[in-house]
Amino acid sequence: MRRVLAKRVFNAFITIILIMALNFALFRIMPGDPALLMLNRTPHTSEQAYWRNVEIMHLNDSAWEQFVNYYVSTFKGDWGTSYQWELPVIEVMGDAIFWSFLLLGVSTFFTFLAGIILGKIAARRRGRAADLTITGFGLFFYGMPIFWFAIVLVVVFVSNLHMFPAGGYMSIGRTLHPLTLGTIWDIIFHMALPVIALTVGSVAGISLIMRNSLIDVLTEDYIVTAYAKGLS
Repeated sequence: MRRVLAKRVFNAFITIILIMALNFALFRIMPGDPALLMLNRTPHTSEQAYWRNVEIMHLNDSAWEQFVNYYVSTFKGDWGTSYQWELPVIEVMGDAIFWSFLLLGVSTFFTFLAGIILGKIAARRRGRAADLTITGFGLFFYGMPIFWFAIVLVVVFVSNLHMFPAGGYMSIGRTLHPLTLGTIWDIIFHMALPVIALTVGSVAGISLIMRNSLIDVLTEDYIVTAYAKGLS
């Protein structure tokens, strides 16, 4: 087991190193001057702003120095400055990572819960209306891009029906301290559409896998024997 784990960790590390090298190479061969591309295209842009970008992105360094600095900075957590917020990237990510994990955790829970239940119902009623409905639902949403389904939800329930907020994780003016029932409900209200989009878009695969697996199991000899003995 130790050898297997060590091999997996080593292979994952090598994969990350190679992906980082590929990313570095892709941006090196892209046409255009990065320092110029990051400037606001206005007549009032100064030359000092251009050279500031050159300095920030270390474009005066050699390719090898940039490559080494890229690896060292990545593993140190120094991921540069956000050009939109003008803050360290890791700070911008730190502010959002809790809400990302919360959204992912809640949607994953509902995805597996709904997928297992729907798959069980479809397997128990194989060939009947419930099975055909669940399977058709699964195949329909399995091939639908989640981002497109999310846009449809926004257009219908935000833009037209005005039933849900347009974005954010809580209403303007609310804070997590103190954490009240009103704040918790507000967060749930803001998470509703994203959770629905992620759950419906992902539950199809889980339900289809569950259905097919249960159908295979329900035809096994020990299941037939259990039925013959009077078990439900």
